[in-house]
Amino acid sequence: MLLSVRQQETVLETLLLVLRSHTEMHRAAVYLLDDASHQLFCRAEHQWPKDRPRSLPLHDPDSIAVAARTCAQQTASREEATVLYLPLLIRDRALGTMAIEKNGTQSFANEDLVLLSLLAAQVAVLLENRQLHDAEYARTRQVELLHLIVRSAATAPNPSEFCALLADLLGDAFESANVAVLLCPPDKDLRIAAHAGSDEPQMERFLQARQLGPLGQAMRQRRFVLAEDATAANPSFCYGTSGSEICIPLVAGATGLGALVIARRGTHAFRKEELTLAQVAAEVAANTVRSLHLSEELNRSTSSDPLTGASNQRHFHAMVEQEFSRARRYQKPFGLITMDLRSFREVNSTLGVQGADQILKQVAASLRARLRSHDTLSRYEGDQFAMVLPEVNGDGVAIVLTKLNAALATIEAGASRRLTAAWAAVTFPEDGDSEAELVNVLFRRLDATRRQSRSSSSQAATAE
Repeated sequence: MLLSVRQQETVLETLLLVLRSHTEMHRAAVYLLDDASHQLFCRAEHQWPKDRPRSLPLHDPDSIAVAARTCAQQTASREEATVLYLPLLIRDRALGTMAIEKNGTQSFANEDLVLLSLLAAQVAVLLENRQLHDAEYARTRQVELLHLIVRSAATAPNPSEFCALLADLLGDAFESANVAVLLCPPDKDLRIAAHAGSDEPQMERFLQARQLGPLGQAMRQRRFVLAEDATAANPSFCYGTSGSEICIPLVAGATGLGALVIARRGTHAFRKEELTLAQVAAEVAANTVRSLHLSEELNRSTSSDPLTGASNQRHFHAMVEQEFSRARRYQKPFGLITMDLRSFREVNSTLGVQGADQILKQVAASLRARLRSHDTLSRYEGDQFAMVLPEVNGDGVAIVLTKLNAALATIEAGASRRLTAAWAAVTFPEDGDSEAELVNVLFRRLDATRRQSRSSSSQAATAE
């Protein structure tokens, strides 16, 4: 019967069933040794008195002997009983002890002692096999989790999305746990990049924990911190419901990037293999976040205009291609707008290069303020700007053009001169069914607007 079961709890329950069926015992309990805390914990029992301890701290090399003496002291004040303590030993290692009690002073029969000794030896073997299986399972889970993290790193386009994937993976790996991934970019405040679990994280508690609690200790000392004595009212823990928290700094090289927090409600709630898993996951995550930050910085440097902060011509064409593919797939419209400042050479001559650069910065800021957050503003070249407007039809583009033109008219370019511009716009699918066709139509329209503007200016000068 014992050999047919695998789960530790089932092994112990089956053991108690055998004892009830084949011995005259009245009460029994099985205490297993926890190596991390060096305590014996009651893991299974049958009619074990409530006043008996459920955990026994050990301070003696002979752990099982101490357990037996401790249990014997607990029974001294009760009615007369015969108590048998059998160690659960595998080779020279103690796994725990089995306490069996009979009413009265009659001792156990020899055949009972033989049977119980055999049972204890068999249970010790099964428990060790279970521990070996758990250790192997933990290693397998660790490899699987790390593999999933690496795959997420390869597919995530930015640190925020990677952190969201990481929180979900750790939430699945650490059952009944709250997980928070914190990022702290240079010169910026700590923020919760992602979280998983039943409890919603409160930023106020995390900020306080960074000052007073294990989170702050982990980030300042840049080391793994395990706190296992939290209470619901303790403000130094990240979650108000925590009984145990793991806090691990995210450090890549000499750069601190944030922290990883994993919390459970119970005290001493994390197994040894879980601590190792969290540590390794944090190391992989830190290197991934650092790589994604570097990738973002590289993309910004190659796709942005250093003067205005808008994207550059290369990025504009990349966004048109991306938006064209998305609009075609989901049957959504989108618009393109371009503008060319009129008489900007005169502005350059009047204000000088630095003054003209300031005007271009104002133009970019003013245009950006009238666009949506997911619109793209690009400095196409010189004093020419272009915009990508997702999910906007022809009527919407006309409204945006009116707003942008009005915003441009508020900018002074010296000597009470107001800026004006030549504008052009196209929409998909009305004006083209390919990215190249749309862009060509857009700039042909801009050229036509320029020629018309020059012709009007020449006619006005001739009339004068």
